[in-house]
Amino acid sequence: MAESSSFFNSVSGDRVYAADRFAQYFASFIGNGVFPNPSTGLQATTNSAMTIKLPTGKAWINGYFYYNSSDLALTIDTADGVLHRKDNVVIRWDLTNRSITAVVVKGTPGSSPSAPAVVRTAEQYDLKVAEVYIAAGTTTITQGMIADTRLDNTVCGIVTQTVTTISTTTLYNQIQADLTTFKSVNEADFAAWLQTMKDIPPEDAAAYLQGQINAINDSKGTANGIATLDADGHVPKEQLNLNFVGHLIVHVASSDSGSVDGTKVRIRNEQLGSNYVQTIDALGNTTFSLLDNHTYYVVLLDYPSSYYGAAATVTITGGETQTITITLSTVPDIIGWKMRQDTGVIEYTDGAVSWLPASMSTTFDYGSFANSWLVKNIKPCLLKNGVVQYYLNPNDYTKKVDGTDANITTGTDGNVMIEFPLIYYKFYEETDINNVVWTGCKFSLIPQDDTWCANAFLNINGVIQNTMYRAAYNGYVNNNILYSLSGKAPSNNITIGDFRTYATANGSGYQQQEWSKRVFLQSLFVMMFKSTDSQIALGKGVTSAPAAINSGTMNDKGLFWGDQTGTNGVKFCGIENFWGNIDEFCDGLILLSYVYQYKIYGSYNDTASGYLTGSTAPSTGSYAKVMYSNNGEGLVSKTNDTSLSYYYDGFYLSSGTNICYTGGHWGSGANAGIFYAGLLNAASCVSASIGASLSFTPV
Repeated sequence: MAESSSFFNSVSGDRVYAADRFAQYFASFIGNGVFPNPSTGLQATTNSAMTIKLPTGKAWINGYFYYNSSDLALTIDTADGVLHRKDNVVIRWDLTNRSITAVVVKGTPGSSPSAPAVVRTAEQYDLKVAEVYIAAGTTTITQGMIADTRLDNTVCGIVTQTVTTISTTTLYNQIQADLTTFKSVNEADFAAWLQTMKDIPPEDAAAYLQGQINAINDSKGTANGIATLDADGHVPKEQLNLNFVGHLIVHVASSDSGSVDGTKVRIRNEQLGSNYVQTIDALGNTTFSLLDNHTYYVVLLDYPSSYYGAAATVTITGGETQTITITLSTVPDIIGWKMRQDTGVIEYTDGAVSWLPASMSTTFDYGSFANSWLVKNIKPCLLKNGVVQYYLNPNDYTKKVDGTDANITTGTDGNVMIEFPLIYYKFYEETDINNVVWTGCKFSLIPQDDTWCANAFLNINGVIQNTMYRAAYNGYVNNNILYSLSGKAPSNNITIGDFRTYATANGSGYQQQEWSKRVFLQSLFVMMFKSTDSQIALGKGVTSAPAAINSGTMNDKGLFWGDQTGTNGVKFCGIENFWGNIDEFCDGLILLSYVYQYKIYGSYNDTASGYLTGSTAPSTGSYAKVMYSNNGEGLVSKTNDTSLSYYYDGFYLSSGTNICYTGGHWGSGANAGIFYAGLLNAASCVSASIGASLSFTPV
């Protein structure tokens, strides 16, 4: 039928209209989308545990109306233990079931997951109002995991082409009231000025007016004065009382000039709770409006499978438009190490095969790592309430990077911490074609597949963060708070549970030393030095001394330093006394009847409640010979020996339920080192030789 019309009165039943005819009618002038009023309508937010809340709101799909009249709780499926996932929250028009309902569409788990495709067929049509990122092990959905997609016209959008009647009477009355006020105020001011002029003798009037002009000129650019103009006739930004919003144009390119169609860009700032996802246009661009003077992490999603991902960090300043280009590469940037389990020989792998290791003699030599992404962005800083106050000169912690004095002793400016940028890694064990068994670890800026992790960068919600922080010094307790400050004697004779309480007293995201962060740094050491003998490769640390030394003795030693005296300490990645000086309790690893129990992120306890069961530990020997190597436990002793072995450090174990401490202390001698661990004390243990240190992951 070429022509149709509607709607007319029925005569003897000759005019009957189906629902789709009405839908066609409404769809002709009301577009698909959610209604914008109120602005929070159908905006997915956190609720509790693994649920989210969809508030009241309305939507329009293909001529059909949807209305949610009260808060609606939607359940997110349980997170995978290893892989991440993205779920869609959609308003689904379902012609078969004759309904429109809110639905959570579960995504496929993966190391770099993609959200499910939005369904739009003749029978179903989705409006995607949110995208939820569920990291491995997530137990609670936070607002930072929820990306609001209502304004993305490609998947949702706002209802358009509706006509709203405006009350012109109210508007007219408001205008009249404003005019009356303006006239009464300004006419009175003018009359007062005119009377002033009348009272001035004619010969003085010119001088009076010039004085008024001079006063106006003197007020330019000052508080409560008028603004100046720059060379282009514009008011300078600093004289405008505005909260600037800058614009960031992200341009996505590829190293081989291939197509990057379909790539999405995610912008995140954890402190602001910002999490935006947009698809690039045909030119490879997308534009974000972002708050001024904030730093955002930019990462690419859903890019073609022929490429490896890319990321960047950008700070918006001055309310200006900035452009960054992120290039997808066809070649993964991977470096790694592996050790023969039968000989302890270490080899470099992947892109590091021909690299030279770092070394320490009278001065430190970075070898091939001088400009490597693996270590070049490690920074000392002052961290307070989870926010970096300023960065420190890596060669002199008493100074800021700008050369001015830093406060590293009182805690007023925060704790002295070392910032580590996000790096993905994988521990593994493999047998080659010659039946040689290897233990190893690889590093990359991008996860290559589902066997990679970033456990050291997981926050308390199990979400990967852009940075993690480790204390620069042995811990110092004051007023029941654990600090990392210079010039302090390490605190001791405190239980692991009390140290935990004192660490978390700093605020959300703070913990005492965590096993997942320590094993990451252990593997980083092997990568840098191509050695597991930390005392010989870098320094003995304080291991042959009458007592522990105070913090801050190596403030001017750079990020890496050590010697062979056994009394002067050691510095690794900016961390003083990472081994030696005093043992430090470590959360996340417990030995239960010679079986490792582990947890890759907080919160922690003394009983292994909620921990995962790992491998079986050796019950004899005191020096680690062969290590298990996996992403969960990291590096833990598989076999022990009674004398110096492939890992050169003591690894002590005992029956029962035992908490962990690491590093060795001032009298540990050759036992101490980066792999030293003791799992032979109950949670009630206190000792003059055991202390603690801080760690932090953004929440």
